[in-house]
Amino acid sequence: MMSIAISIVLMRYLQNVHHSLINLILGWWGSLQTITLAVIAGVLTVPQGMDIISDNGGFLLMTASGLLFFFGQTSLAVALQLEEAGPVSLVRTSEVVFAFIWQIVFLNVFPDIFR
Repeated sequence: MMSIAISIVLMRYLQNVHHSLINLILGWWGSLQTITLAVIAGVLTVPQGMDIISDNGGFLLMTASGLLFFFGQTSLAVALQLEEAGPVSLVRTSEVVFAFIWQIVFLNVFPDIFR
């Protein structure tokens, strides 16, 4: 939670920097962290052959997830350039509420004490 708050404040501080540069730097940092942690945990593997497109369209789901995250991060960067950090962070917290609603509507999974 603290890292999200720090990243929002830093993105607001860099409001004069183009949003694509902010996304590029955050993307490289996230990739570096992910690869480092995967190597440390010993789970870094390269998909072989048909593993890329098997598992019920896993490749398409990963691609769609990446594109949606990119558009969400770009929207956040532009919003922080145009608005104060307080209202943007409050609106961003509504992601949790929407996640529960979309979980019910699209996946037909109702939250319980463990989800």
